[in-house]
Amino acid sequence: MEEGDRAAYIEKIAEELGTVFQKHELGEALEDPGFLSDRGQWLFLSWPLCQESQKLINDLKIGFYLLYDGSQEHEPEFLRFLESDRNLISPIDTTRDHRFHIPLLRNASPSSQDENRKELLGVGENLNKMIEFSMAELQRVKRLHEQVVPMKNDNFKGVKILSKFAAGEGAGGEFFDIVKGEQEVLLLLTNTTSYVASSIILSHFEKLRAYSEFGEKRLTDFILGLSGELKDLGLLDMNDTEALQLLVVKIDLNKMKFKGFQFGKTELISSKGHVLGTNDFPLNKEFLSQSEFGFDLERGERLVISSPGVRKNCGGFMDEKKYEDFVRERLPLGARDLLNEVYFQLKKKRDSDFLKFDASVIYIEVDKNVIVEV
Repeated sequence: MEEGDRAAYIEKIAEELGTVFQKHELGEALEDPGFLSDRGQWLFLSWPLCQESQKLINDLKIGFYLLYDGSQEHEPEFLRFLESDRNLISPIDTTRDHRFHIPLLRNASPSSQDENRKELLGVGENLNKMIEFSMAELQRVKRLHEQVVPMKNDNFKGVKILSKFAAGEGAGGEFFDIVKGEQEVLLLLTNTTSYVASSIILSHFEKLRAYSEFGEKRLTDFILGLSGELKDLGLLDMNDTEALQLLVVKIDLNKMKFKGFQFGKTELISSKGHVLGTNDFPLNKEFLSQSEFGFDLERGERLVISSPGVRKNCGGFMDEKKYEDFVRERLPLGARDLLNEVYFQLKKKRDSDFLKFDASVIYIEVDKNVIVEV
């Protein structure tokens, strides 16, 4: 395309964009025009001009558009230029109707980019404010929860259960609840990385409140129904067992039998030698039999159940001792002293009001004089 044709092509573009182009001083110096808009938003340079003034082109402080003839076969030098020049915004094929390029030119102009950037910055600022507000509300609710329920105390026939919870900073979290039947107590302890999964677990557990007894079939139906819904919703990852961990325990208050199912890193330590170690079983029917456990409680027995978050916070050690040894040494102190000491150790090195992860500890004590049905 000759100089006059290029000028006519640029005038059509200028009319569409509502601007005026004038010859750029770079083009005047080389007797081949470049065109710059009156507001400095668009600079057009021809391929001959770029060929003749490579150094001057490299020294440009603004981006430019390259006018070229798309009907001609392009030499390697032209293709290398397209790949290497950092100031080149886009090539403009002058064999196409000028209106073809208008959307690109409008959206790529500095003023348009500035407006988009300002709009994005505004959205980002609003999102940051929302996140800050949400985090502040979350911390306020968690702090209030700890103040209102610093230690939960439940007394049943022959068994006393005390529990304590400390909130963490992460998403998801832990939940502990108890359902009382006629002669049985059902305990649920969960640890998840998803609020949605936690909500679904609680909705399934709430349904158990309608029953007075919790036989093995009812518990397996609860687990299978829960795992089925979580799987259907894509919330159950068989390869990430720590994303959802669950402990279900049934205590028979007449026969003092302690039975349940464990999926994950929950731990149990007992004054009578009963131990429940961690596992990597996913919440799935294929691992149902492997996750099942059970033993008889003894008179005066004391048990401590620690959620996965406890070990994640302390790294397996407390006061320079293994966590399990630390707990065993303090079992004779009683529920309140042990729970308070554990949480003191968890929080003593934290600058924040919260732990890094949610943590729950449950203390179960069997009455020394309980009557056990044979």
